[in-house]
Amino acid sequence: SRCAGSGSGALTIGPDPGDGWFTRSSSLRTTKGIGMGDTTQLTIENGPRRTGTVIKATVWVVLFAAAVAGYVWLAHWLADRVPAGVSVAGVEISHLTAPEAAAKLEAELGPKATSGVAIVIDGTSAALDPASAGLTFSVAETIAPLTGLSYDPFVLWEHASGHREVAPAVEVDREALVASLAALAEDTAIVPVDGTISVANGGVSTTPPTQGRRLDVEPAADAVAEGWFAASAPLELPTAPVEPTVDEAALERAAAEIAEPLLSGPVTVAIDDRRVELPVTVLCEAASISPIQGTLRLNLDDDVIVEAIRSRLPADIESEAKDAQFVFVDGQPTIDPGTAGRTVDFASITAEVALAAQSTTDRTALGAMREVDPTQSTEMLEQLGIREVVGAAHTQAYADAGRTANLRLASEKVTGVLVKPGETFSLNETLGPRTYENGWSDAGVVEAGVLTTGIGGGLSQFSTTLYNASHLAGMEDVEHQPHQNYFSRYPKGREATLWEGVIDNKFKNNTPYGLLLRAWVTPSLEVNVEVWSTKYWDVESVIGPERNVVPTQTVTKPAGPNCQAQAAGSSGFTVDYTRTLSLDGEVQDTQTWTWTYQPTNKIVCESPEDKQEDD
Repeated sequence: SRCAGSGSGALTIGPDPGDGWFTRSSSLRTTKGIGMGDTTQLTIENGPRRTGTVIKATVWVVLFAAAVAGYVWLAHWLADRVPAGVSVAGVEISHLTAPEAAAKLEAELGPKATSGVAIVIDGTSAALDPASAGLTFSVAETIAPLTGLSYDPFVLWEHASGHREVAPAVEVDREALVASLAALAEDTAIVPVDGTISVANGGVSTTPPTQGRRLDVEPAADAVAEGWFAASAPLELPTAPVEPTVDEAALERAAAEIAEPLLSGPVTVAIDDRRVELPVTVLCEAASISPIQGTLRLNLDDDVIVEAIRSRLPADIESEAKDAQFVFVDGQPTIDPGTAGRTVDFASITAEVALAAQSTTDRTALGAMREVDPTQSTEMLEQLGIREVVGAAHTQAYADAGRTANLRLASEKVTGVLVKPGETFSLNETLGPRTYENGWSDAGVVEAGVLTTGIGGGLSQFSTTLYNASHLAGMEDVEHQPHQNYFSRYPKGREATLWEGVIDNKFKNNTPYGLLLRAWVTPSLEVNVEVWSTKYWDVESVIGPERNVVPTQTVTKPAGPNCQAQAAGSSGFTVDYTRTLSLDGEVQDTQTWTWTYQPTNKIVCESPEDKQEDD
């Protein structure tokens, strides 16, 4: 402000005119009486131009504020809406709120994210399961970048007027995808076919190789990861060729190096001073040419080659090994030593034949003989301790040609049988099938308590004699059964019947030494059995008295083929016998057996005429 004079003058309020607020000056008048006794009158005059300027400024401020408020409101309104012109995998979601857009994408794209991805592998259609292949689609992550508050005018402009295709947010588990494609590669692979070559009838035939194809997994995984969701057509996945192991070059080499030499002539096999010739027909029959570690090689069927050589060799070139065995000389066991055998070493000959068959100069295969050791040597038998009788028994037979023949044959089969420690002896297995062809004869047998005739009669007496010898030697009883009726020629209870396939006589060698059996029938028809070994057990066997005696009766039956008369025999009774095994003076085992015999009744076969006369 400036003020000029004290009584009167001009007063200007505001900045200097040069400041540009107003273009007009104001006049100031004063009247004395105001202040120091003077009166002063102040008058301010504004021109019309100043008033219009203020109004304009106010309008602009209001408009600016409204514009700012509208801009802020628009930014907030657009924050939760998808921009204009936006689509995801062909689904239009422009101007939708985030929840609305999510619901629409879920409805229209959700099924695509869970259904099989259509693919084509070398012309073969297949489907890839997104879940197992590690392919997922996220609606929330797809929409998240499209919404959100921003005051950037360029962002708002693009939000309101933009037009673009937005890629769906997908995730790929590379490891799971590769694993799924690897499985598809196995299922859809076209396996290459190797070339083959064969020889037959003196000629060579070949089949050409065929290239295979297989899904190229890593590039295929890239293609699926990039386009599985947005693809409108099946994805064509890349494949790679798979070469056959045997190609044309390998076939040519095999023909020149294997087939042609094989067909060039026979192979001579030399064994000691013997010579045999294998003709081309035999070589062709045994030959096959197949890939081994990527190379075609000649294979010869060992069985064909061995049979061809064996059939051409003299029979006396080989000899079997003979086991050492015990034989009885003057009633004493001695060892007949074993001898080694000789056999052709066919394992080495077949390899030699294969080499000779591929040679064009030396077509001789050298063979060799080798010794075959006996299974049972003299040293093995010497260690078994066969030196003394540890159990013996005898029973008296009666004159019957068939029975005596069976007893002698059984003695021959059992004599010399060796039962090693821990082994079990079976009399039925040792005697073999009872047939006429095997030398067995008809004789008396007991069937269902009745004396009759059958093949192998008398073997129960041999079985009983053997049972007593093994029982008194302390052998473990595995299986035996006494007769139904008692015969006085046997020890009470301590006897064993025999019936092929039904009743056996078995015992186990429960000592650390071998057992050697000897049996014979004397001219006076005494049946003898000895058990040779080294004494191990001290044996005490006691037979108890008869009890529960049942007298015999007379049974009358109608005469005819079903009735066979017999005289009364022994009464029925029950008997016990007990065996005690001791070792070095200490009892190791005590066992009691009990058996009940049925009476041997008198049987009378009565005809109707005999009955009338009795009446």
